Amino acid sequence: MLKVSNLSISYKKINAVREISFEIREGEIVSLIGSNGAGKTSTMKAISGLIKAKSGSILFNGKEILGMSPTQIVSAGIVHVPEGRQVFSKLSVGENLQLGGYLTKDRKVLKERMDYVFDMFPILKERIHQKAGSLSGGEQQMLAIGRGLVTGAKLLLLDEPSLGLAPIVVEQVFEVIQTLQQNGMTILLVEQNALDAMAISSRTYIMESGAIVMEGPSEEVAENEEVKRIYLGGKETWVSSLHN
Repeated sequence: MLKVSNLSISYKKINAVREISFEIREGEIVSLIGSNGAGKTSTMKAISGLIKAKSGSILFNGKEILGMSPTQIVSAGIVHVPEGRQVFSKLSVGENLQLGGYLTKDRKVLKERMDYVFDMFPILKERIHQKAGSLSGGEQQMLAIGRGLVTGAKLLLLDEPSLGLAPIVVEQVFEVIQTLQQNGMTILLVEQNALDAMAISSRTYIMESGAIVMEGPSEEVAENEEVKRIYLGGKETWVSSLHN
């Protein structure tokens, strides 16, 4: 579905991303993990058209999208759920969701997508008239994901969905991500919480200093001793529960 080839991103003289290549197949969750400053968010922003790449290629369903505007990329079927949620705090839950559907001209289709979001997140239906800024962190994350779903996206780019959330809420968010995949959504998951990311993804890419330094099936990557030492703090007990 998505094929990134030799992608490079620079900020003035700083090479944030250096000729990385990876792919995402339809219907899978792929995790992209790494430390702060590794280039993960820059990669996502390049895919969604929010920043301009220096060079490379990004193919979505065989079509080059590098150089397209963010609006064109959303129309093509890719939506970016940003780090920090970035909901419109002074607007209601319903208004936030409607903004997600601003490219959808068919009101019936928009209603169907809104209903799907409310099925996924019943709390949002209960809070439809409530200001988004008054929601809890977990509810705002659900709203941010819901706003993305209203676009009718085929590929969801999730940037740090667990950031700043309580452990029990993180568990709920990751359950939602798995449910979305089961419903046919393809997902690129950028996440500092390597344990949870690899537990729900089929394949993992590890970035460091703007380069992909390791890739493979998540179970195999998780079993790598260097990965355990750097990203998992030596934790081993969770590996056997992957994909259960």
